[in-house]
Amino acid sequence: MELIDLLSAKHKNLMIVGDPDQNIYEWRGSDVKLLVDFDKLHIPTKTIFLNQNYRSTPQILRCANTLIENNVFRLKKDLFTKSESGTEVYHYHLKNEFAEAEKIVDLILEIKRKEKISFSDFSVLYRSGFLSRVIEKKFTESGIPYEIFGSVKFFHRMEVQDVIAYLRLVAFDDDVSFKRIVNKPRRRFGRIKMQALQKLQTDSSLFSTLKDNIDHPAFKNSGAKEFIEMIDALKKDANRLNVSEIVEKICECSGYEKYIRELGDMERFENLTEFKRIATEYEKNLGEQITLKEFINQISLQSEDDGEESAEKVKLMTIHAAKGLEFPNVFVIGFSEGIFPSSKTIEERKQLGLEEE
Repeated sequence: MELIDLLSAKHKNLMIVGDPDQNIYEWRGSDVKLLVDFDKLHIPTKTIFLNQNYRSTPQILRCANTLIENNVFRLKKDLFTKSESGTEVYHYHLKNEFAEAEKIVDLILEIKRKEKISFSDFSVLYRSGFLSRVIEKKFTESGIPYEIFGSVKFFHRMEVQDVIAYLRLVAFDDDVSFKRIVNKPRRRFGRIKMQALQKLQTDSSLFSTLKDNIDHPAFKNSGAKEFIEMIDALKKDANRLNVSEIVEKICECSGYEKYIRELGDMERFENLTEFKRIATEYEKNLGEQITLKEFINQISLQSEDDGEESAEKVKLMTIHAAKGLEFPNVFVIGFSEGIFPSSKTIEERKQLGLEEE
């Protein structure tokens, strides 16, 4: 800003355009104070409010104006529209995320039937990617087609697929899973060592082949021995531990959770945490006696792609991905303290973080 002020000092012809009420990128370096304090630091300044909205109904604007007027770091303005009146904005206070998802399913089916509209006329928005999981589950159970806009379905996400691969290797000695995770996190077991292992393979699995040839020169200077010992220990544990305990142990003993933490991607870490919660949830619903193989089969049913190419699908996306888009019917989920608003954002940026949320 100092450089811009120097360049514009002579002619004082600087113009700034923006909306403090739509500042959602502070985490990328955006600073709402540049807008809010501009007229105080650049005198004289003429402020022009563009406050007519052409996209939303009066009911939506009333909701937005009522909420945003509580913010301190803003230029006071009220949006208005000449658009026709629409449906009221409804708030449903429900017991948990499953009740919330069931309510959304019921409303979508009811509105679609009454108004004879398409599934593509509905969108579900959420603060973080991991929140889509319960909605996806309920949509699958109810036969509602959906797609994740700007991302992939929960069970198709890298970190979820990786943990499932660990589980499949423990339960089924699966070669595809072995290839996926033998070097994730890195164990100095790359393409050349994999090719050497495949040449040694006969009728047994890749894991058994590696175990039988662990002292082969091709596998020196790698973490193959530690990997074998870890998977063998997990195979024994699978017979005595609950599924949730096995998932927890895999994340810890494999170093995978540490690997995700070090990537610094909060969304991947949240997805990993959500997967652990799934295991606990299955135990609660199906009994602690559920075996690892039964658990894998259950989540395989949920993760199957329906293969439909139809455009008639409900759109699921994060709040950030939704910026600039519009839909006739929108649900925003997870309005709970610590989720939306995000506890991490408020902890890091205090009042500014809360107002941005």
